[in-house]
Amino acid sequence: MSVQVLISGAGPVGLFQALLLARLKVPVRIIDRANGICPLSRSTGVHPRTLEIIDMVDHELLTKLVDQGNITPAV
Repeated sequence: MSVQVLISGAGPVGLFQALLLARLKVPVRIIDRANGICPLSRSTGVHPRTLEIIDMVDHELLTKLVDQGNITPAV
């Protein structure tokens, strides 16, 4: 039996959910209200807990993200 999952929203959470499900061989379909990629960022950083979760799933991905990111100083 094939289970299919519909993910509403192609933001960071929706795409990460799709990644996790795809690794489990679960077919997914992603829908988003936008017609394309937004040229502007709505995010200013990644929280430590998010980095921990990414690390649990794929340490190599975390390393690439951290290497390409910028450190935001504490205010």
